[in-house]
Amino acid sequence: MAGLTALLVCLVLLMGEPHRDRGAEALAHAQLLLAQGQTGEALIALHQALPYRPGDPDLLVQLYELSLRLNRLDLSAQYASLLAAKGWTADDYHRTARTFVRQGDKDAGAFYYRASLAGAGRLEARDLPALHLLLAESLHSLDWKTAQTYLEWINRVDPRDYEAAFGWGLMLAPSDQAGSLAALARAAAELRFQPAVSALNQLFAAYPDEPVPVRAYRIGLMIVGFSIDSFDSLPYAEYALSIAAKEGGYPAATAFLGVVRLRRGQDGSALVERALLLNADDPMVNLGAGIYYRLVGNLDQALNVLNFARSLAPENPSIAAEIGLVYRAKGMAAEASFWLDAAAKLAPEDSSFLALLATFYADDNYDLTGNGLNALEKIAARLPDNAEVQACYGWALLAAQRTEEARTTLGRALGLNPSSLRARYYFGVLLETQGDVDGAIDSYRKVYDAGESPFQALAGRALARLGQ
Repeated sequence: MAGLTALLVCLVLLMGEPHRDRGAEALAHAQLLLAQGQTGEALIALHQALPYRPGDPDLLVQLYELSLRLNRLDLSAQYASLLAAKGWTADDYHRTARTFVRQGDKDAGAFYYRASLAGAGRLEARDLPALHLLLAESLHSLDWKTAQTYLEWINRVDPRDYEAAFGWGLMLAPSDQAGSLAALARAAAELRFQPAVSALNQLFAAYPDEPVPVRAYRIGLMIVGFSIDSFDSLPYAEYALSIAAKEGGYPAATAFLGVVRLRRGQDGSALVERALLLNADDPMVNLGAGIYYRLVGNLDQALNVLNFARSLAPENPSIAAEIGLVYRAKGMAAEASFWLDAAAKLAPEDSSFLALLATFYADDNYDLTGNGLNALEKIAARLPDNAEVQACYGWALLAAQRTEEARTTLGRALGLNPSSLRARYYFGVLLETQGDVDGAIDSYRKVYDAGESPFQALAGRALARLGQ
């Protein structure tokens, strides 16, 4: 009997507790760790449950999501593969796409995102990252028809995606005025799009019944001049100008198409040369060529064609403004100031030239305690609702050590447009000069994290200087 008892005890020890569910214990432990914010330990606990729940889709989804959250992309790829082992579904394609995008492989991500959309019953909010990536891909490849499809889908899924609404409005503008106005009206809910929407509305009102190529030409030229924080309007300018060049036969549209191609990182010289061959006596063709030559650094050739353009159209403010920008690029600030001021005087009702003059003074720090300050004060008074102009004036006040006035003016600029990276950066500099290092770091961080802009590098250097 003693031997039998000993044997039974050994068997019980070997078998363990007969009703113990180690998988459930691991899952419960993982949930506790997640509640405590210990995500790394929770991932380990979930993984420990896997041998007791082999092939459990709910567990694998949890493992996938948590590994992606922790940037363990090697693990997220493995879990996505395990989920797809029994046959690929739209969800499996979607998960694999997310992993590839996080790995920086946008081409592979786009491939799997397309597959996920093809298998989806209907579009949902979770599809928005896919749609945005595929939209960017189609715009980059000049696949306008596909880009329109993705824009339409994004607007349908999320009517409050104001960036997509603005892009949709730009895409519709040449051929569907009513649809464009409706999309632009939604986009205007976001402050950074309001000046551009207002300008487009004025254009539609001034020319309500023009043929599509003519309207496309005007719209393309307008879009080229847009500068909107964190929004790339150039693909939409290229779309409109390509319509004008192809359907309307405008040499000037071809020249500006070359400018857009250059600004998108491609060679546009052949388009500019073709436009000059088509009509060398067109002032707008020469304006486009002048802009192109300035951007590639051929400043003397730029001045030559721009002076010729001015002889053909001496009252054109855009030509005067471009001459000013060439002088600015040559480091001749006084001449730049003269021509930019001349452009503003040639078009007193067009606030864009005043705004261009204001940003010149601020960006070049030109005579900010003298004539520049006086000029900015007058421009700010004329454009009290323009956040960028108010920010430039605030910057000049700060340079003149009129700190309290600068704080008030920069605060007004941020009140007009809280997303203004210029105003936010200038406000960071103001806070730093006043010894508010934490406040300055917060402002610089917002500018830096907003993405590529003329102020991102400045904010990055400021953060580095402050030990961030």
